[in-house]
Amino acid sequence: RTRRARQDAGRSREVGGTACSLLVTRSVPLPIMARYKRCMLCRACLPVLAAVGLVACMGPAAARAAADCAASCEVPCLPLPACALGIFVHIQKTGGTTTRFFLQKQPGYEYRAMSTARPLASQPPAVQHDPMRRQVVRWEEVARAASRDASWLERHPRLILELHAGGQLGWLAAGIDRLRRNDSEFARRACRAVVFASARNPLSYLLSNLHDSFRHSFFRKEFLALAAPESEYPQPAWHPLLPSFAWRLKDSQLKTFARFLGRPRWTSAVRVHQALVDEALAALDRLDIVGITGRGDELVAQLVDALGLQDPLYEIRGATSDRIARLHARQPEWKEAEEREMAAVARNSTADQALYAHALRAAERRIAQRPGGRERLACQVATLRRVNSASRRDSTRASRPASSQKRYGRYGNGRVRVNLATRA
Repeated sequence: RTRRARQDAGRSREVGGTACSLLVTRSVPLPIMARYKRCMLCRACLPVLAAVGLVACMGPAAARAAADCAASCEVPCLPLPACALGIFVHIQKTGGTTTRFFLQKQPGYEYRAMSTARPLASQPPAVQHDPMRRQVVRWEEVARAASRDASWLERHPRLILELHAGGQLGWLAAGIDRLRRNDSEFARRACRAVVFASARNPLSYLLSNLHDSFRHSFFRKEFLALAAPESEYPQPAWHPLLPSFAWRLKDSQLKTFARFLGRPRWTSAVRVHQALVDEALAALDRLDIVGITGRGDELVAQLVDALGLQDPLYEIRGATSDRIARLHARQPEWKEAEEREMAAVARNSTADQALYAHALRAAERRIAQRPGGRERLACQVATLRRVNSASRRDSTRASRPASSQKRYGRYGNGRVRVNLATRA
């Protein structure tokens, strides 16, 4: 035991490029341990002193790693953080499903749905069919535990919470302020908290809502009156009536965002006025990252840096573009009518235009504040696209079946080979 203790005492460990000789309890020579074996305080202090020494020698290395990352286009370029909290404010129809699937697969992170309700409201519909999000947590309890309970932070060191279908961003901001106070356990451990959301071009938002959200959105009553609940938008009896109630989609993005400002969940009950617009713009300014739908690579690059995410690969999920293309191929006259009606609604949606313009400015401000600014982000986006393209090509090759597994299928008047694995 003495020989092993002496070997351990002389051993140095490489931590972040710096050789640190760590004194641990079993490294102390046995005569000294025998002298202090009855001193419980001294025996308890030795592991603490070892931990302090580890933190002291890792500090410069972490600073150098951050400086190297700020000058690099590599994604990711930072290790997994010791403690982090990400809060995803999921505004429907802004690319949130793609963001959710990207975050759920990140190694080292827990992913949970969150509610700011007092008391906890019923689970959002999206949670009921998603096994990873069935356990809904209350934000008030998370903020209280993370600010006071060290053991809670040890059990949940890295956590991503999704606020879906509405909530109270005011209570969320108050909890974040509590976590960032110097006297909180969260701040003492140098944990990071990142709140983020996305906004979308008004016309694109309207068209996406038109094709995907009838059963639980603005036209629910009319939809149930015209078609069976399980039917979708291409119902023939549905489309000719679009001009008569398209105006109800006016300022729909702001009305959806208002759910996170304590307004009614049913958007038809929301009344748009200047005070609500100002409140929404102020809420955008409190976000740490503002994403723009259609520029998802930028959001991914910022999240990878801010939360130390280790898997930069992603794929578009929940998109309705293919279904819309097939619909318009069958009914080409519908596309022109939809774009004409929705463009008129978008022009009259002054609140949505103000929200989107403010989101663009807020996004650019956040990008300018990052190390390297817009130039480094553009370089990271190029890296992300290259890596994701290569990954998709490899996945396509891996999914190709052998020639004996191919089957013939009919399409139009000809016979073509169908990759059953890809089709499934």
